[in-house]
Amino acid sequence: MRTVSEMARTGNGEIACEMHLVLEAVAAELEHSARICAEIQWVISELLEYAQHPNLTRELHILQEIDRIQQTLEDLSRLLNATASPVRGVRAKHASLSQHVKLDSLRSRLFRTLAAAKGDRNSDPHETGEDEDITWL
Repeated sequence: MRTVSEMARTGNGEIACEMHLVLEAVAAELEHSARICAEIQWVISELLEYAQHPNLTRELHILQEIDRIQQTLEDLSRLLNATASPVRGVRAKHASLSQHVKLDSLRSRLFRTLAAAKGDRNSDPHETGEDEDITWL
């Protein structure tokens, strides 16, 4: 996954980031979320096989909704990737973009510069092992 590494300071000292990289990073996040939806579908399907309940209509509808979410995430990912190329060279203020992302780990993945500065552009930011955004129910 490419990172938003092409950041520069604007005339007034604010950090600006390349929009095409932001869009590509968001697209990668959507694709990752779609893969997770697919995994959830398989797990729920396997659990339903053992449920031995006479009427699983509601549960099957939920599986269909998860599938729809997965397909929507995949479509949005492809759309953002297609949108990224035409906006090359367009910059936006880093602070104004990152303030809209509530999850710290997501903000870190979308706007990370440390790995890019080290030349580690191919690392998977989802394999950090960090659980700081997980709320256990």
